[in-house]
Amino acid sequence: MINVVNAVGGGYLERELDLEALQIDLDTDSCKFNSSNPSRMYLQLREDSPTISLFRSGKYSIAGAESVDELHKENYQFKKEIKRLGVMAKTGKVDFNTRYLVGIGDLGYQLNLSEVLATIGAEAEYEPEQFPGLYYSPSGTTTYVIFSTGKVSINGPKTKEELEERFNELKMILRLIQSI
Repeated sequence: MINVVNAVGGGYLERELDLEALQIDLDTDSCKFNSSNPSRMYLQLREDSPTISLFRSGKYSIAGAESVDELHKENYQFKKEIKRLGVMAKTGKVDFNTRYLVGIGDLGYQLNLSEVLATIGAEAEYEPEQFPGLYYSPSGTTTYVIFSTGKVSINGPKTKEELEERFNELKMILRLIQSI
């Protein structure tokens, strides 16, 4: 089983924004804007809510949601706040999509990461002096970080079902390696 620990999505308001003026009017729990770098701001609508990165171009991303549902609820609340300020695009629609999920799973056994690296080779990177996990990116769209404890982080799928599929595929690959 895999648990979603981060859902990331993004959207576009279809207009350029004056972030300096916007920071004054936003009703948020936290808003960080640096006038020496006026191209972006970070905000949280409520304490402990996902973080929204809002760019002058009108593009934004939301990170830190613990599910796709929470991600879309946060987007809804953000659009509501932007609409309240009269900042919505002419169409009133905002292009928003889930970009990727991060999940954590446990294989239930320990691994020798040097052996795993020797078997899967070019698609993996393991430098224990730098970081205790093995990076494995077989598809270019999914990245695994595998730890000797059997814990695994999976980054890239867009749905919980796809996260589960990638985790099961990895378990099969690692079982094959263990049987060699």
